[in-house]
Amino acid sequence: MMIEIIPKISIPKNGLGSFTRPCRRIEFSYCNWGGSSKGMKEFLSTKLESLAKESQDVEFHVTNRQGKHPLIRAYYNTGREKVICTRKMSASSIFQKAILCRDSDGLKPRLIKYPVESTNPSVRGIWSPFSDQAKPHEIYKKKSP
Repeated sequence: MMIEIIPKISIPKNGLGSFTRPCRRIEFSYCNWGGSSKGMKEFLSTKLESLAKESQDVEFHVTNRQGKHPLIRAYYNTGREKVICTRKMSASSIFQKAILCRDSDGLKPRLIKYPVESTNPSVRGIWSPFSDQAKPHEIYKKKSP
């Protein structure tokens, strides 16, 4: 009787062994003819190479879409994608958006609830241990008979 080995592919998990960036691919699309792609074309010719050298674990694709506004499209390991329109943006702001896409986790934005702060003062006032009404603690010892 032979024992059959079942191949198992390891699943990368952050914090166990190595770090896996959530963003796996970023696509830059632009138009050669349109004026709204001026900043994107400048970004692609000057800053994309430094961004690609800085983050070698992310794929970068550049596509030419005639007659369309320039876009940054990021694909994440969670299966989601984030699309940012970069129409009439400068090269430096496109660089910031690309870094934002690369560093974000790709999850849906969620509401973070903060505690409610009242604009009205408290009826009892603000307690302070140094106020006149506060008495120092007294320690009572039981007397043994």
